[in-house]
Amino acid sequence: MTELFKQQLHTDKIKDNHSKENLNFQNDYISIKKKSNYKRFQIKISPAPAKKGLPHPFYPKIQKIGLFKLLIKELLEINFKLVRKKYRNRLLARPCIYGVFSGKLGGFHPIRSKCVGCLRCVQEYPDFCTVERNPKFLNFADSYWAPDSNSKLASLSTAFSTVWYEAESGKILIKGMGYKGSFSDIGWDTIWTDMSEIVRPTRDGVYGREFISTIVNIGRKNILVNILEKIEIPSNKQISLPIIFDYLPDNINNENIAQSIFKTTTEIQTACFFTPEQIKKYSINYLNNTSLGIYINKKLDSKSIKILEHASIIELDYNIKMDISEIKKINHKAPIILKIPVKKDIEDLICSLAKDGVDGFHLYADYHGQSFDKEKPKFIIEYIRLIHTKLVEIGVRNQLTIIVSGGIISAEHVPKAIICGADLVAIDTTILVALQTKFFADFSNSQSGNLIQNKFDSKWGSQRLTNLLASWYNQLIEVLSAMGIRDIRRLRGEVGRAIFKIDVEKEAFDGIEGFLESQQ
Repeated sequence: MTELFKQQLHTDKIKDNHSKENLNFQNDYISIKKKSNYKRFQIKISPAPAKKGLPHPFYPKIQKIGLFKLLIKELLEINFKLVRKKYRNRLLARPCIYGVFSGKLGGFHPIRSKCVGCLRCVQEYPDFCTVERNPKFLNFADSYWAPDSNSKLASLSTAFSTVWYEAESGKILIKGMGYKGSFSDIGWDTIWTDMSEIVRPTRDGVYGREFISTIVNIGRKNILVNILEKIEIPSNKQISLPIIFDYLPDNINNENIAQSIFKTTTEIQTACFFTPEQIKKYSINYLNNTSLGIYINKKLDSKSIKILEHASIIELDYNIKMDISEIKKINHKAPIILKIPVKKDIEDLICSLAKDGVDGFHLYADYHGQSFDKEKPKFIIEYIRLIHTKLVEIGVRNQLTIIVSGGIISAEHVPKAIICGADLVAIDTTILVALQTKFFADFSNSQSGNLIQNKFDSKWGSQRLTNLLASWYNQLIEVLSAMGIRDIRRLRGEVGRAIFKIDVEKEAFDGIEGFLESQQ
């Protein structure tokens, strides 16, 4: 046997051993993967159609003569090819993925109830297609939900119509086509999320190959542990989403709304807040529930104390002077969150309270996102960034939870609030809009304006809220995946992941005469 042939046999043997090892490794990997207990978090959606008798948000209009001319032109182009099915489908197909032109008469009689204001038809056929807002629908929204500014009118869809669609379907609304407005506006629209860090398979988003965590903790966290001393486990509550349901006063709440919120919260494993009086009034099952938060806005009686013992989270109104140590004696397991209205010099108050034993803060603005300053109120963004920065400077930010509410009416507001420094957000009037409540006059707080609530059962209401959170969850996953972030907690305070209008303008125009005056 030649030396060359021996070497070849030796090489083949090594290759054979390597292939067996690789095969064994792959089999082991597959068996491990099958045994894995990790499952992708999903929210089950189901259609929850709008109640009848309500106007549709959009009004698509088609010039029949223009459509007829187009059909004749296409007919002449296709000619005898119409005998084939695919060409007949092409002739009858109209540019609407939502089925506005899917009726028997097609574009000659659009199905207005299916229009979502995406403007695709206007983009494809601007000569004879137009879509307008239905003024009757907007009569039910206030100025924050359906603003009249030119830049907002340039985008046909409003937050009001978008939330309706999300609550009905649980899907993500396609919008933005045909937009002719400015790149920024006021409030949350002064922030652009920066998607320049598109890396790794997380870019696959909702259907990605990697897990993206949206779990957040409510309560205090230990940063350092001395193993020689007795370890005191801090009060902490883990929830599946950085979105919770805020407390709604009785004048804008009822049993069906409360039961809808409670059922959704329990199913999705997030959190909601009710006062002890509301729990009794609306028959909320508070026993052995891990998602129920108790909001204390007045002195407790004996019955309220009994309910407080079963709370998973306790939220205390800042104006109610109660000793936190006394509350901990009643329920030492639940984290205690202090609810404080945002206004001038709040950052100094937060820093002083951070050392008093509270586990976190709930910073709230009015329902339009404005602070409670009597003169020149500011949007809540400025206060979130300021408070987050101050807590970082004194070295306690990682120990505390910050919840933010007021003006959170769109899915995009969630990552923007977290980028500014919040841990999670609480929604308020968004709940009412999802349940098809009608606003009359500006509704910046529970005492201003009027509203009319529809009659519904809690099963329908719960499904609407579940669909809404499912849509917001998927949009949050898309934002995180585009940034290459696999954990929502890593987004907190990452201002480098966003572009702020005020910073960009200052960089571009600082030093130019008149700029500073325009910012005041």
